[in-house]
Amino acid sequence: MRSPAPLAPHLPVLGSASYNCPTVFQEGCAVLLAIDIGNTECKLGAFQDERMLATWRLSTDMHRTADEYAAVILHLFHHRGVDPQAITGIALCSSVPTLNRLFEELCRSYFGTAPLVVGAGVKTGMRILYDNPREVGADRITDAVA
Repeated sequence: MRSPAPLAPHLPVLGSASYNCPTVFQEGCAVLLAIDIGNTECKLGAFQDERMLATWRLSTDMHRTADEYAAVILHLFHHRGVDPQAITGIALCSSVPTLNRLFEELCRSYFGTAPLVVGAGVKTGMRILYDNPREVGADRITDAVA
């Protein structure tokens, strides 16, 4: 059985003057980055329209800095052929509130956009029928909306 072809077989070198969108991207290269910060893992996904381009899992580490997370994430983007400059929106949900500001800083510094942080009070279009809706985790809300 043959292994599947890589998403982007001809990747440019990081730091090169131009970083062309690989053929997996449609014209315009607009990509949504979804981030789910869990107690054990941070899960990331890059989406263009309804199409998932790539997913990654990182260990959640309270001692990492925004720069350290960004170095890992950007390397993973490069490896899978995802252009960081194509990120036009970021959605973030978290079960670890102490990491929210760190990831918000990462998003602004490295992707040039503030994330939409899903949490209590964010209008998702889904009614939360709990006595205390703030007790429902943001990860569960985003899963249900999806």
